Amino acid sequence: MNPSSQENLKRVPMTDLVPTQMTVGMQQVSYKRRRWRERSASEAVNFLNQMRIPVVLGPGERPYLLDRHHLALALHNEGVKELFVSVAADLSYLPLSEFWIRLESQSWARPFDARGRMRSYNDMPATLDGLQDDPFRSLSWAVRKAGGFAKDEAPFSEFRWADFFRSRIPLELVNRNFAHAQALAMGFARRAEAAMLSGGHACGRDDRGPLFRTAERDAAFEQNALGSTTTSTIDMTPVGGLHE
Repeated sequence: MNPSSQENLKRVPMTDLVPTQMTVGMQQVSYKRRRWRERSASEAVNFLNQMRIPVVLGPGERPYLLDRHHLALALHNEGVKELFVSVAADLSYLPLSEFWIRLESQSWARPFDARGRMRSYNDMPATLDGLQDDPFRSLSWAVRKAGGFAKDEAPFSEFRWADFFRSRIPLELVNRNFAHAQALAMGFARRAEAAMLSGGHACGRDDRGPLFRTAERDAAFEQNALGSTTTSTIDMTPVGGLHE
């Protein structure tokens, strides 16, 4: 490790870390917690010594997370007290309002809540404990893990997939029958309109299988039954249509 890289490394308490997004997918956090518990004591120590979470220094020189929110929250919930961070930029000289504007201009912040609504910077969580659960963020993670789309380094790419699914699948279905919602989301991920999203590999033919088509019909039935109780909508493009 060269001297300049050492200067950019800090060991910070977990309670000092400030999120730059409002939500996480708690199913992904739970998965990471389970994986953490599978490590031996020596493996856990080695992991923490080698891990570097990127941050930007904000007002008061507080470390604002640039990535790894799910991992940081999982470790925090598992009782880890501090982490090594890598300082990507020092913006501590900026007033708080200008700081958030700079972060967002660099695609380093996402002030959207668990319903996909843009919020004020004043609503951003001050600590990891303030992160909200967005079930659609869990859904996008599960779809990616199942091969529905490829992992991509574009900022907040899985949140864009979450919003894509949010506009097509009722929240009630995601909360009540996650596997059913995932089957439906896997089909939507292969439609032509999903190709514009990072990691998308939409197809132009109906290879989604009977599970998706059953899920699609059931979701449409539930949407009609729910009426105005949900703001989500179902895209019912016919199977084999031009928008797949």
